[in-house]
Amino acid sequence: MDLNRSHKYFLLNKKKEKLIKLDILKDIIVFDFTSRLPGPLASKMLEQMGAQVFKIELSLDPFSNKESSFDDWYEQINNNKTIVNSIPTMTPHIVLAYKEEHFKQFKSSVKILVRGGRDDFKYLHDLNALSFSKTYQDILNKNSKMPDLPHAGIAYGQYISNVSLALLSQKTFEPQTLYLKDFAQFFFDLFYSESKQKLHEGIYPCYTIYKTKNDDLICFAAVEEKFWSKFIHLSGLNLSLDQRFDTSGDVKQILGDYFLQNTTTEIQQLLQDQHLCISLIKK
Repeated sequence: MDLNRSHKYFLLNKKKEKLIKLDILKDIIVFDFTSRLPGPLASKMLEQMGAQVFKIELSLDPFSNKESSFDDWYEQINNNKTIVNSIPTMTPHIVLAYKEEHFKQFKSSVKILVRGGRDDFKYLHDLNALSFSKTYQDILNKNSKMPDLPHAGIAYGQYISNVSLALLSQKTFEPQTLYLKDFAQFFFDLFYSESKQKLHEGIYPCYTIYKTKNDDLICFAAVEEKFWSKFIHLSGLNLSLDQRFDTSGDVKQILGDYFLQNTTTEIQQLLQDQHLCISLIKK
């Protein structure tokens, strides 16, 4: 990514977005002093609702221009924000920052101090935050692969934007500190279960991933009776409603064989205009 930061102001507007933009925050000004993921994602959510966001970059992120995926995220998360390298003269309604010193001149603004950890674990990144939740401890003990996405930071960014709006609605202008560690532990442990059978591990034939003859992927989520019944009718397979929750592996094998015998084009033609919670990923 080659962004010209030599100018005092520039508007980053590289890509057209698919999500319909709202205008409920059209008169709201946001100053975002943060970097990395959670803070900028929070201000992106506010921008998507119509806020005017100034991303104040007093220094470059250490990952900038080093990792292509980070550069892609930077462009997409900061799309339609005004990037500046000095503090604008107007008064913001919301200020997001890592340092309290950025709040001093803003008495009548919502002020959120975005922090990672505290106490005995003061500094941490997304991976550390995930490790404090029982849900991810369970996942990582089974599979020590790195998470494909920074899940904690993504959820935390949404939380920051929600808190910003709540404070704004209540006109609460005292600085509020949020912690990634606390949030990740609370949020992801809402999804903790000691059960050995878990829906999102693909144990049920109605909610898993199959492959076509072309080696493309079928994201199969025909959980509800109407979706399962319709697919069984279209495919001609002799399966009952109850068999969508079979755990023996036999029904998954039947469905797996069916998809492997059909090309991606054939599956697309079968599903055209059916709306069955079945989607395809082409390689």
